[in-house]
Amino acid sequence: MLALSPLFFVRLRTLMVLAFIAMEVGFIFNLRIGLFPYISIVSLVALLPYLVIERFWPKPNSNQPILKMYFDKTCVFCEKTCYLLKYIFGHSSAIISAAQDDDYVGPILEKENSWVVIDQFGEEYLRWNALMLVISSGSRLRWLSAPLEKLGRSGDRIYNWIGDKSLQSWV
Repeated sequence: MLALSPLFFVRLRTLMVLAFIAMEVGFIFNLRIGLFPYISIVSLVALLPYLVIERFWPKPNSNQPILKMYFDKTCVFCEKTCYLLKYIFGHSSAIISAAQDDDYVGPILEKENSWVVIDQFGEEYLRWNALMLVISSGSRLRWLSAPLEKLGRSGDRIYNWIGDKSLQSWV
């Protein structure tokens, strides 16, 4: 009842939801009941007050840099990944379109075998650098860019490995 209490709404409700989550974490470590605790933890997020959710998952800013993300028209995985990245990292101003529909970007995609992201200054980013730009310029989870940038050239290898695996799964 306290988790749904209208009294002391934000603090009390948040405290009670966190207590339930702590209980579920205890279940994870002490009981073998499969996926139940994980599903329960995710469902408890729905009970959190709106103010708490907004603090940890803010809305995209309208003053973000405009990014243009171009994907391979024949790759469904690539298109869905672009939309997923746009939502997860909070890009309200990102423009997503097929590279083959653009006379300038199409040849870059074919030559480099990579998605292409163009920033507000017209600079092109490919592979891992493009992902780093999308992460670092977003309004959510921006902190992920610092540890991921340390991968450097290894990031391109990871990108190519994922690209090869996704290509094989769609063919």
